[in-house]
Amino acid sequence: MEVTLKRHRRKVHAKRAVPLPVFCEICGKEYKSKAILKRHRLTHFDEKPFKCEICGASFKQQGTRNTHRRVHNSEGKFRCNNCEMTFKWKHVYARHAKKCVGDG
Repeated sequence: MEVTLKRHRRKVHAKRAVPLPVFCEICGKEYKSKAILKRHRLTHFDEKPFKCEICGASFKQQGTRNTHRRVHNSEGKFRCNNCEMTFKWKHVYARHAKKCVGDG
């Protein structure tokens, strides 16, 4: 059995020690897991523990820092099937794809 399936079963189907949902003690917002609540709590403080190793920009959340890193990468992650243009950002690609009719 794959490790990810085991992890899923343990996290989703195991009896929880902490009753869900969980609430932010600062603003009262409700979250489905302690992990999401922990990430949310960072929004209440000025601390930005995730730093870009290339330019030094700091971020409250690791995911935001990881997304930011793409500005330093010359390659696009999203490629248009019609014209072969590439885009770093999904939303920019999606906007382009709606308008692109290709060369043919």
